[in-house]
Amino acid sequence: MNYAAHLNHPLFKTIGEIADAEGRHAFAIGGFVRDLMLQRRCKDIDVVVEGSGIELAKKSSEALNAGKVTVFKNFGTAMFRYNDWEVEFVGARKESYEREAAGTPLSRTERSRMIKTAVTLRSMPWL
Repeated sequence: MNYAAHLNHPLFKTIGEIADAEGRHAFAIGGFVRDLMLQRRCKDIDVVVEGSGIELAKKSSEALNAGKVTVFKNFGTAMFRYNDWEVEFVGARKESYEREAAGTPLSRTERSRMIKTAVTLRSMPWL
């Protein structure tokens, strides 16, 4: 199935253009992706972005004239409504640990499962 055809809505284009202009990546995640793959209608979009999800939400809402952005500081997320869409943003962060704090080495099965998940997630960017 060609998922790109479902992402021509001005909402996706605007978020993508803003993220691109700032040199950041943004991805649709969660139920929206699941429902797209299952060919079900979904108007609830979760977006994860490198950097501040709150800032991207504010800029996207302004560009779309969507109105108020609700910020959930405790969770580091923000959301706005655009027509019949509800869009929530969260920022991704990079974590690093000293070698000693990295934890117990993973078994071959656990490592394989993690790599498979990471490859699957990386293959689903939409912007």
